[in-house]
Order: sequence, then C-alpha cells, then structure tokens
Amino acid sequence: LLALQSAGIDLPPQLALTVGPDTRLLVLAPHPDDEALGAAGLIRRVLGGGGSVRVVLVTSGDAFPEGLEAATHVRRPTARDFRYYGSMRERETLAAMEALGVKRSQVEFLGFPDGALCYIATREPNAKAFESPFTRRMNPPVPEQVIHGSQYRGADVRREIEAIIAAYAPTLVAMPHPEDHHPEHCATNIFAQEALDALKRREPRRMPR
Repeated sequence: LLALQSAGIDLPPQLALTVGPDTRLLVLAPHPDDEALGAAGLIRRVLGGGGSVRVVLVTSGDAFPEGLEAATHVRRPTARDFRYYGSMRERETLAAMEALGVKRSQVEFLGFPDGALCYIATREPNAKAFESPFTRRMNPPVPEQVIHGSQYRGADVRREIEAIIAAYAPTLVAMPHPEDHHPEHCATNIFAQEALDALKRREPRRMPR
C-alpha cells in the first residue's frame, strides 16, 4: 500500500487510512481464523504505526463437524468433543495473533453459538435462550461472559458488543461486510452495526470509522 501511495496511485477509500499512535483498531470476527484471514494486514499496519489492537471472536467456531473430525479423528462427536474443538480453535487464534504481535490480553472470546448467530439475530431480542445442538450450551462459558449472566439471545450478543465498543473506544472497526453470504458473518455485521448505532445515539462524536 505504501508503495502504491508513493507511486501516486490513488487508493480505494477503504484502504486510504492514516494510522498512528492514536489509532485504536477493533477487529470483530465471527470465528477463529476470520480475524487473521480478514484483517492480519491491517493489524500489522496499525501495530507498526504505534497504534493499539483489540481482537474479539464472537463464536469459538465449534459447530464444524468436518473440521472436528479432521482435527481429532472423532467420527461421532459428543457435546464434549465440540466444546474441546472450540477451545482448540481459540488456541489457534491466540497463536496466530501472537505471531502478529497481538498480546493475549488484547484478544477476547465471547463464546456465542457457532452455527446459530443468524438464527438468534432474527428472533425476538429477549426470546428464550437458544441451546446449541453441538455444544449443548445455552450461554457462553462464564470466563468468556463480558456481562455476567449473558445467554444465547440476540439482546445479549448486542449488549456485549456494545459494552466492548464503549469501553475500548476504537477509532477503527473491522468487521464482516453486510452482504457476506456466510450467515455467521452477516449476523456479526448486524449485531455490530446495531451496537454502533446505539453508540451513535448516545455519543455521536465517538463514532469509529
């Protein structure tokens, strides 16, 4: 990007960023690996400019039977197997982020249900908590709850993302595109946009890019 800019080539608006010590990047990823596949270059760019980075994983990517079988050779997985696979994917994210220079304290897992974000995004905000058919959980693991008592409900996903944005006060947010065809990615955008809209109503001057 720097080479293109130095050559006098105009960048698309999405890439024409100026980063520095005041840049605070928040990466909202639906699954472990999306943060690296989607934003590794941006993360390195912000860190290289002296800015700060926080990475948030909305799910642990546990509802992936094919991936679980490939990783563990278990053909008839139980809820315990899916939970273990989610923790494995979380560890992979931590290793990838460490390689990019992101510390463990800057990575947060929310533990919401993989394979169901789109479904709970379309339900009534305070509907009965959804139970994952994979992990058999109805709420994020207690250590991963940003708001104590959060359950697998749309209102709780929105509240947690809003709380993270309000506390971290990012200047820049990276998240899936609203037209992403993957349902978990699209739902992550919906929840994030609703959280940003709530922030805009309260503190319009703090809106990140």
